[in-house]
Amino acid sequence: MKALIILVAAFLLPSTAMGQSAMTWDEFVNLITNEEEETEDISWIENIEELEHIASSPININTATTEELEVLPFLSTKQIEDIREYVARYDGMKTLFELQYITSLSMKDRRMLQLFVHAGDMPGKYTEDLSLKTMLKKSKHELLTRMDIPLYHRKGYLVSDGYRGSRVYNKTRYTLSATKHIMASFDIERDQGEKGIDHMGGLLAIKDMGHLKKFVAGDYKVGFGEGLVANQRMNLGKTNPTSTTSQGIRPHTGTDETNFMRGIAATMEYGDFCISTFISHRKGDATLNDDNKAEPENNSTIKTIIEGGYHRTNTEWQKKNNFNSYTGGANISWNKQGWRAGATGYFLQTDRALEPGNTAYRRIYPNGKRFGVMGVNYGYEAYRWLFRGETAYSTNQGGIATLNTVCWKIDSKYTLTASQRYYDYHYYSFYASALSDNSNVQNETAATIRIDATPMDGLQMYVYADFFYNPWPRFGLKSSSRGEECVVGGTYTFNRSNTLSSKYSFKSKEYTTGMQNHHRLRLQWTILPTENTRWQTTVVMHIVNGSYGEAIGETFRYGLDNTKPLRLSASVFYFHTSDYNSRVFIYEPNVTNTMTMPNFYGHGARASGTVQYQVWERRIMLELKYGVTRYFDRKTQSSGLQTIFSNVKNDITLQLRIRI
Repeated sequence: MKALIILVAAFLLPSTAMGQSAMTWDEFVNLITNEEEETEDISWIENIEELEHIASSPININTATTEELEVLPFLSTKQIEDIREYVARYDGMKTLFELQYITSLSMKDRRMLQLFVHAGDMPGKYTEDLSLKTMLKKSKHELLTRMDIPLYHRKGYLVSDGYRGSRVYNKTRYTLSATKHIMASFDIERDQGEKGIDHMGGLLAIKDMGHLKKFVAGDYKVGFGEGLVANQRMNLGKTNPTSTTSQGIRPHTGTDETNFMRGIAATMEYGDFCISTFISHRKGDATLNDDNKAEPENNSTIKTIIEGGYHRTNTEWQKKNNFNSYTGGANISWNKQGWRAGATGYFLQTDRALEPGNTAYRRIYPNGKRFGVMGVNYGYEAYRWLFRGETAYSTNQGGIATLNTVCWKIDSKYTLTASQRYYDYHYYSFYASALSDNSNVQNETAATIRIDATPMDGLQMYVYADFFYNPWPRFGLKSSSRGEECVVGGTYTFNRSNTLSSKYSFKSKEYTTGMQNHHRLRLQWTILPTENTRWQTTVVMHIVNGSYGEAIGETFRYGLDNTKPLRLSASVFYFHTSDYNSRVFIYEPNVTNTMTMPNFYGHGARASGTVQYQVWERRIMLELKYGVTRYFDRKTQSSGLQTIFSNVKNDITLQLRIRI
């Protein structure tokens, strides 16, 4: 009740009706995180960071290929086709104002799209010189380095058998862009507590050179069909079930240390057909069944593949690079006049056998050394109808998976979407990511229905329900389980400077402690006092089995116009939860190419602020962030080696970006 009173008071703050500014990056992330279920998925966060990299160098919508637009997860295949058709029919867009003439794009879609594209020159206006000398002469260079400096000590840095390295996080990346056809990058990273350079990677990418559509040597990601066989990119799932996951081969530009391939990949285009091939060799972290160190003569088997990427302690270090994996695969796709079809398959072999054990939930994990997965995808999209799906088969245990979606645009105001998925508990793909309630595309039968509506000017709503069943016992359970999730949300724009968004979700799912019923509510009021400032009030509530959590906060942003040299942000949040189960997730502004959405539980407050200053025609950008969290109900934080012997946690982030 106290939180609601404060929110109502914030609503009554005076505001001036100004022209609606272009969507900022913070506004986009707020929109995505408000609709997406709160998540701690590292790969999901990393893909958001990759999208910010695109936003910093927008795509020319007049020369954009289907694959370039498919990188934007909020666009459907129909919307992408409509954009390309408009560009071809009207000789390109002179300004992005013309997006309103594409009827399949809603106002929200148009505002999000303007963050990632610009209206540049049309092809044919000039003859492009594709010689290596000319492209290198037009090359651009970017150096980005970041340091996270904690102003506190954890127990792991104070004991002899604790963390091996420095408490400072560091990431450095160099990128070379020679027009849009050639890109090369090299990066190094060290997590907090790690010693020396723990991770490094790089790549060379070539695209749109005759029939050669894409070529990547080094680190890359793949995504084909609906993601049942291979999808290493972000999947919005229930948030946007018609968004595309068939993004083909993409350079790996993030800092995820596990969810990517390392080798060579290429895509050739011949008319309506595209053929992609990829090979990869990766070293991976694993816990061995006898806990021995990795040695060439040691034939220990793998109990668990580890995807965290941390090597802070001696124990974590001994699990580093404990096995090798070799992957080879291909995809062929066909797309013409709304019809599409394709086939994807890969073969993976490890130098150590996987033996996950006989615990009930582990019996369905992959075992052995050789694994194969293959699938076919299909679809048709017309003005009012969309149908698409994929069916796949894994050779290890003979499992089948299928995902099918139908979308009907009833009229300009209402859209109905329904999807069905069946993932056999014997099915397993190491690279799969698709619509699912679980983290893996396995052991799930479900149906989802969603309605998107614009019943009146200024009001956009959505509601969906997802009903799922897990036939094989999940972790900690002794029998099959089922659950459901129902969500209703929307955004109402009162005028060009006042917007209210809300989301309520109910999720019922069985855990080791019994059935948990989660009720989540998020309210957000956005005010634009001027064209260059934004004030945002956020209220979050979380109730689960009688446990209660709440958070309320304010976020202020100055410098919405990216042409200004100085940009500032500040946020303050108060949170109070009964326990960890009722924890709350809060998005806060961070430095460029970094997303922060931490969770909080207990009783305390969080404050943070960022300063960004650009000089030399925005070629040099300096950024500083300071954040502090204070708990009122404890004297220490965390546990084990992560223990902080204080109720205050504060840190600094420094980042420098140079573009030449």
